[in-house]
Amino acid sequence: MCRKFSAPLKNLIKQLLKTDCRKRIGCRGCGAREIKSHAWFNCINQRALLQRRITSPFLPTIKDRDDMNNFDNYEETAISESPEVELENIFHGF
Repeated sequence: MCRKFSAPLKNLIKQLLKTDCRKRIGCRGCGAREIKSHAWFNCINQRALLQRRITSPFLPTIKDRDDMNNFDNYEETAISESPEVELENIFHGF
């Protein structure tokens, strides 16, 4: 993991990425409350966040509602259908 991440953030990420969902934070019975009570969120005023009184640390520049400059470009590929397989007589005479 990136060395710039704080110890609580590293812990939260590890908890969120557990492959066994029974051990994953937020899936052990308390739901989102368990995630919001994690140490990494201690410095966030959740009431102010819900009331939208906290300014975002990153505000992207957007020209208009169709501006896609903040997204990576990718090549569009045509979707091809799966080839048909003749299975009608696959077990004929079996």
